[in-house]
Amino acid sequence: MKRYFYNLPTLPEQQKIATFLGLVDRRLAVARRRGALLEIRKNILIREVFEPSATWSNIKLSDISLIRKGKGISKSDIVNNGSLPCIRYGELYTTYGEVIDEVFSSTNIPGSQLILSEGNEVLIPASGETAIDIATAACVIRKGIALGSDMNIIKTEIDGRFLAYQLSGPLKLELAKLAQSVSVMHIYGKQLEELMIRVPNEST
Repeated sequence: MKRYFYNLPTLPEQQKIATFLGLVDRRLAVARRRGALLEIRKNILIREVFEPSATWSNIKLSDISLIRKGKGISKSDIVNNGSLPCIRYGELYTTYGEVIDEVFSSTNIPGSQLILSEGNEVLIPASGETAIDIATAACVIRKGIALGSDMNIIKTEIDGRFLAYQLSGPLKLELAKLAQSVSVMHIYGKQLEELMIRVPNEST
């Protein structure tokens, strides 16, 4: 049998390290619980804010928006410290919430070959594994962000953040109902155009 020699910290040092990491774990657990509670409170507030009111009107999304598709950015096109920040459709339900003010991916594909944000667009995945997965919306705040393929891009006259919160909140089930499937769920721009949303009247 071979003998191996290792440099190990003393037992007291090991115990200090374990205690410190245990403290970090406990703080992370508290932060996760606080995050979950804040998410619950946010959802309650969203429901209250968008509660039907006589001072709000129901309108078709097509009345205040133009919808188009993004343009191809594959996973292999994502690079560290690329020249152009970008968003891929899968990140809409894995990485971002309703408002995108910081973008984490980038590519070196020239911007002239892609669709770039103008600011205030609302993004909805065009495909996914389940209807609920793709029933999500996010408003991209910044200009000049490359918007990848397989996503619906809604350029709207109203505040994109307001629309994203409404689509991902009280209208989430209505959005999910639009999804069609053979093997993969899809939401198409023509379907989104018919979606009824609620907006405050000008006097409110």
